[in-house]
Amino acid sequence: MKLSVHQLESGDPSLELYRISNEYLQLVFLPSVGGRLLSLQIAGKELLWINPDFFDRKFRALKPRLSWATLDGTFASWANVGGSKTWPAPQGESVGQWAGPPDPVLDAGEWTFESTWLPIEKVQQVIMASPNDARTGLQVKREFRIPATGSSFFEHTTFTNTSHRNVRWSLWEVCQIDTFAARDGATDSAVEVTVTSNHPPIELARYAGAVRPTIADGIARVPIEPGVAKFGFPHSTGEIKWRGPAGTSLVLKTAVDERAEYPDHGSRIEVWTQSPIPHALSELNGFHPNAWLVELEVLSPLHTIEPGGCARLDIQWSAHTAGTP
Repeated sequence: MKLSVHQLESGDPSLELYRISNEYLQLVFLPSVGGRLLSLQIAGKELLWINPDFFDRKFRALKPRLSWATLDGTFASWANVGGSKTWPAPQGESVGQWAGPPDPVLDAGEWTFESTWLPIEKVQQVIMASPNDARTGLQVKREFRIPATGSSFFEHTTFTNTSHRNVRWSLWEVCQIDTFAARDGATDSAVEVTVTSNHPPIELARYAGAVRPTIADGIARVPIEPGVAKFGFPHSTGEIKWRGPAGTSLVLKTAVDERAEYPDHGSRIEVWTQSPIPHALSELNGFHPNAWLVELEVLSPLHTIEPGGCARLDIQWSAHTAGTP
């Protein structure tokens, strides 16, 4: 069964959307804003967080692209439309760190989009590629392979060094999940990270609340509670799971290299968790957490990439809800 690609009408020609569906999954891509996977539905249930300030539930644009804030380097100017995207890590303002978001090329730039049916593999291939980014020295390419049937798909991401210098980066998948239905312990939903040690995760940041991960039987669990914090998991096996309401789940899994160096004190997996707070965070240049969401973050080792060279990150995505395999 050949999958077809449908271009959706967003109402804004600068915000092109492409939908690919099989019997269980629907994926919607937004290449013109950082090559995003904007939406992922399993049996009609949305898994990702989509910013309701920018798109309605039918993917109609609520803010014309021309009315978005001009990027000025502060979080207050960031158009966080949601979905899942690939960034370079580590993040920060120093040399060798990525200063986004906001970022005019890798996060907000217009990426290319192409889709091809591969009859031997029986998968729909989607490739989104960024412009060359002078600051990082990178071109980012995200390749998705969506099978004709089933509730799993594959992502292969590459960083190509398009500069004339060596660069050192980790590939960093940042997948935003809507946790509104699970807020305040309304369900037993949580983020689960498979680990090889009972050592507590690294608290990379805390801005509000008292969210505390727990660890038992090889699973680190981050509950959905009020607060804004980020945790790193150096002892992860490379698998992170969103256990959502009503039996829905999403798993991202990658291979880890025990001998390699990872960013953020060795973090292979990271979790950002937030709930709405009444004020912007001065520590983050005006970023205002105003939604319930978590980020499932998967990182590659740090790679020193020579001019013309590449580094890669492979992720297996698996979604589930009642009635799916």
